[in-house]
Amino acid sequence: MTVAIGDGVPYASMSLPCVGARRSASSVIAHKFSIGQVVEAKASQFGLAPPGRYKVLRQLPPTGVSNQYRLQSLKNGNEWVVREEDIFEECP
Repeated sequence: MTVAIGDGVPYASMSLPCVGARRSASSVIAHKFSIGQVVEAKASQFGLAPPGRYKVLRQLPPTGVSNQYRLQSLKNGNEWVVREEDIFEECP
């Protein structure tokens, strides 16, 4: 027995969106900062990490169009996950 849902289209013939689809290699944006690099977090309204100096521990997959990083504070050792636009290269 086929059960009709919605507009009467049998469930078995409905096309469902691909859940968990991965980006193709050509659509991945290269990370701007490298592991071990010291960066500065800027003060922003929605930034989670407080302003200060951080060491990049990991490059994480993007959320939407923004790359992410796991950072460690050089001041107290706390770790944060931040978006690429919330950090910048430390000036020498």
